[in-house]
Amino acid sequence: MKNDIDASPPAGFRHQGPLMGKLQQRLDQIPVWRQLLWANLLALIPLSIGIIFLWLPYQYYLFLGAPYAAFQRLSWSTTANIFWGVLIVLSSIVIHELLHGLVLRLVGHRPIYFLRFGVPHVGMQAGTFLTKNQYLLMALTPFTIMTLLGSLLLIFIPPAVGKLLLVALLLNMAASIGDLYIANMVRVTPAAALFASQKGIQVYMPAVLSDPKS
Repeated sequence: MKNDIDASPPAGFRHQGPLMGKLQQRLDQIPVWRQLLWANLLALIPLSIGIIFLWLPYQYYLFLGAPYAAFQRLSWSTTANIFWGVLIVLSSIVIHELLHGLVLRLVGHRPIYFLRFGVPHVGMQAGTFLTKNQYLLMALTPFTIMTLLGSLLLIFIPPAVGKLLLVALLLNMAASIGDLYIANMVRVTPAAALFASQKGIQVYMPAVLSDPKS
């Protein structure tokens, strides 16, 4: 029976298969809670990198007295810390997805925003195909922009705010494990590949290149 995934490939292209191959089939058979468990364990990798290259340098910067920070004596109550901390973390989640969507718009596509398990996500509309470079740009922009700009902000904002922002940045790095993993898989695909989000990430190749008889 014909798979409905490759029913309407772009002109001159053929459906090559899911980006994750057999791994996607295995994931489909694993309970959601176990997928989330493994995802959180893998998230410790970028989180550890963030601790080394972000948290530790910022602690040293605070030790030096945060010389370039504004309003160094600003302080909040515990309740205010919790409120602003939660607000900053939630805002970072929204900003992360908006950056994905912004890249989609910049390359000429309309993003779809939705909630999954109560968490905002962004997706591509049916019939949307991205080139390799476009997909890499979309996948890596939130991690890159938020980490770089956030690190710069830490130097100048009040330490009371910086400590909360630092937590949000570290959580964003950890939550980006999926983006980083997918980006690495996209990185090793042929330059001519196109990508679509239909029952997972699907790969399309020019018909000549993907034809086993050629």
